[in-house]
Amino acid sequence: MPSAGELLPLKAQVFEILLALLRSDSHGYALMGSVAESTGRQVLPGSFYRDLEGMEAQGLIEEVDPGVREGRRRRSFRATTFGRDVAAAERNRMQRLVQASADLVPGSDTGR
Repeated sequence: MPSAGELLPLKAQVFEILLALLRSDSHGYALMGSVAESTGRQVLPGSFYRDLEGMEAQGLIEEVDPGVREGRRRRSFRATTFGRDVAAAERNRMQRLVQASADLVPGSDTGR
């Protein structure tokens, strides 16, 4: 398995999915709605479910408590310990970028 830093930078949607799963375990459809609500943008099902599959293959998330609703299987997910580590590494990377940009971006507290 790669180190957390080797997966950076994360795609925005992958980071958003991890953040949603850090709040609570969720099934795919509810998770998609949570990401759409928190970002204020439409989430496309095709790319969303491809990201979930990739995240599961990388060990960032895992399936929990498969359930059935209306005769269909629902897959619920949670962030793994590795997924939490990757989310923390991405947060730290983003914080460094924000700090580095503070002196360069007009209108920032220390910017020109």
